[in-house]
Amino acid sequence: MSRKVISYGVLSDYEQDADGHTFFGAGNTADGWTTTQDYSDPNPLTNFLRALFRLPLEERELTHSVGLKVLYRTGEDVEPTVGQKYHVDGGYQQDGVHGASGTSMNRASWNVDFSLFDEDGDFEGATIKVDINPTARKDFLVFHYDEDTEMFVAKDRNGDLRVLETGNGNGAEKGDVLQDSINLMFFADLIDNDGNARNGFQEWDMEHGQFDIEVSQIVKGFGGSIFGAHPIHSSVTVNVGDMLIPDMA
Repeated sequence: MSRKVISYGVLSDYEQDADGHTFFGAGNTADGWTTTQDYSDPNPLTNFLRALFRLPLEERELTHSVGLKVLYRTGEDVEPTVGQKYHVDGGYQQDGVHGASGTSMNRASWNVDFSLFDEDGDFEGATIKVDINPTARKDFLVFHYDEDTEMFVAKDRNGDLRVLETGNGNGAEKGDVLQDSINLMFFADLIDNDGNARNGFQEWDMEHGQFDIEVSQIVKGFGGSIFGAHPIHSSVTVNVGDMLIPDMA
């Protein structure tokens, strides 16, 4: 087993179509992703025997992948400022700003896209964590993959169910792919503007905050057993606007 970590690069071949686009949306590119990929390595003895008899060698095969991408909604990709940290302008999506097409006052200007690949197609233990605390502290809304509906489902602090859909279409040559986008305005009613609720709930203004997004799934052990099973994980931190620390006055 080997692992490849991409800090800002291209999705695996299985997670994109022949034109270099993802399987969801309209023309979303496979570039600019932060991903972690696990591969199964060929058996050295098998390849020794194959080489001995001049047979084609086995190559390593992708088994799992998890990735995230930060971009302006319908617009430009966002490059990390350092590591897996990103900075975006706040506010709502505005036509022509950062390449956005159309204005949407009920959507934050930026998205986080997600992509998961699983050669078995069961996405065991797959989760997406969305931080709804605009301060440096983390308060995750945890979405678990539901195989029946093929969506990620979470229960919020009010006991209500929240869902993240996965895009239609899967052109992977093997396995299965889950992809779609996350916009923080999906959960605006859960985000307190100052992160403390000292004076009651103060609705998020879209203009500032620090939010963490994490995606993971379980890689099975040898022969599909629980022995040697381990998680594969990718995360990004998005700093919104200039006010990264809430006004404590």
